[in-house]
Amino acid sequence: MDNRTVRLRVDGWSNPRFGCVEGNLIMFEVMWYGCACSTCLARLAAVMNRMSASDVKWTVMDIHIPERGGEPSAVLVVEPTEMPEKVDAFLSNLLGLQISEVTPALAPRVMELV
Repeated sequence: MDNRTVRLRVDGWSNPRFGCVEGNLIMFEVMWYGCACSTCLARLAAVMNRMSASDVKWTVMDIHIPERGGEPSAVLVVEPTEMPEKVDAFLSNLLGLQISEVTPALAPRVMELV
């Protein structure tokens, strides 16, 4: 699968998130630090709690997403044992959330580590 950036919508979450496939990694923006409200912090904690029970290799990293500007985002980075065809379905199953891919992101830019 080629490297690509996607926009993802999570049912019940107000704003779309960025996702990225790079090599053997899938990245999912859980929260943007520019909006570090209690709801977003609870979502990050819930995602990390869910991942702690998973056998998938993962980490959460602070990454600058060019389209977000200024503040970095907390991004879940997972290394699936096999790259899925559909990123949204994989993340939905992994996180227990209803995630769907929306229109592709405008420009496939590389996310930058903080």
